[in-house]
Amino acid sequence: MISRLRLAVVAAEPSGDRLGAGVLAALRQIYQEVDVRGIGGPEMTRLGLNSLCDIHDLSVMGVEDLFRKLPRALAVRRRLLADLLADPPDLFLGIDSPDFNLSLEKRLRRAKIPTAHLVSPTVWAWRSYRLRKIRNAVDKMLVLFPFEETFYRERNVPAVCVGHPAAREIAGLERGAARRALHIDPDATVVAVLPGSRESEVKRLGSIFIETIKRVAERRPDVRFIVPLASERMRDVLTETVRLEPVKHKVMLLNGRAREVLAASDVALLASGTAALEAALAGT
Repeated sequence: MISRLRLAVVAAEPSGDRLGAGVLAALRQIYQEVDVRGIGGPEMTRLGLNSLCDIHDLSVMGVEDLFRKLPRALAVRRRLLADLLADPPDLFLGIDSPDFNLSLEKRLRRAKIPTAHLVSPTVWAWRSYRLRKIRNAVDKMLVLFPFEETFYRERNVPAVCVGHPAAREIAGLERGAARRALHIDPDATVVAVLPGSRESEVKRLGSIFIETIKRVAERRPDVRFIVPLASERMRDVLTETVRLEPVKHKVMLLNGRAREVLAASDVALLASGTAALEAALAGT
């Protein structure tokens, strides 16, 4: 076992936080000691990260959200860059959030600090000009899908496919077991409702999703709805943004457990993003 790794990491989204936690757990099987600093959420915090800020301060959806959070994000990035240049880590790992991470990675790589980036931007679909930025910023791309590795290698960008952990984690979830764990009748019709993991998403979609629940419940009184929120904070955002009283008796609110809820459900109403992949893997 190798003795010690000094790692810096940035995950500015809950999905990135989950991926980062998996990386940290795996690294602790290789190194006797992993010193980790940077930015992350509760999953990585539980594994020893002392985050520089709350990831919800950086998580952005839409132009309005961007302008509101940009000054804070730039200040955090400047502070983190100064810290890492003054005390270089053995490796910097940026997880998703390319608009935040790639510029940071470029500066760090210029200072001879090794950089890796987990989760490819969708350069194979649009904004392919970002390839030049990636090539200048990243020593190794860690991609989730095999075709992405081929894409990068054909364009002379070092890349390796590490796979998507959701494929392994969700494959082990069985509908009956998920329903028993959630205390749901095995014969009930269940709809999973996932309004997103960003505050702006929950604010925008919350009222639309709750109105949808109300209309479906009027036509199908037998349907159960489960709303797994990404965090206690997102639960507060939802309850402060929308009136739940008209559907309160039909809705189960949970903190987390989204994959379990998807496995237990017949249908899912969700915001675009990682949840769509998870729903597909769960067979919802």
